[in-house]
Amino acid sequence: MNVIYLDTNILVASYAVDEAENEKKALAERAFTVFQQLADVELCTSMWALSEMFNTLLREKKMERGAVAEIASTLQRKKRLWNLKIKFVEVSPQKNYNFDDFFVDVGEAKHAYSSHLADAIHVVIMRNNSITQILTFDGKWEVPGLTVLHPKDVKMAQEA
Repeated sequence: MNVIYLDTNILVASYAVDEAENEKKALAERAFTVFQQLADVELCTSMWALSEMFNTLLREKKMERGAVAEIASTLQRKKRLWNLKIKFVEVSPQKNYNFDDFFVDVGEAKHAYSSHLADAIHVVIMRNNSITQILTFDGKWEVPGLTVLHPKDVKMAQEA
């Protein structure tokens, strides 16, 4: 099974209503159409990505708070994006993993990969859940063992 983590910017592109996101929205929709045809793909994200999406839609995209809250609530309840099932992964599946462990790991990831705090949090969540692929519009991910997929590069085998 190919498990692919959805970065925040994929969620934002899926819901933003401003024209600046139209191209990204079309690319994301095309990628999701490909994923619908593949039996061995599982899409996932985290509550952290949902929280970042909420903030971006409010502050940067200037969407109305009630509309954004409804988007977040529906995504969390139905766990579907573009009619595809989405799994929300925990910070860690380990029972004895606590906030101290998490913050130490985030600090180490932030320094090891010279990433922003938000991206370091995503890295730790992915690592803790053995996720090695991320779908993102962001090309700055340089993390050993992580495969970065851009929506424009997602194609069916016969298209490649």
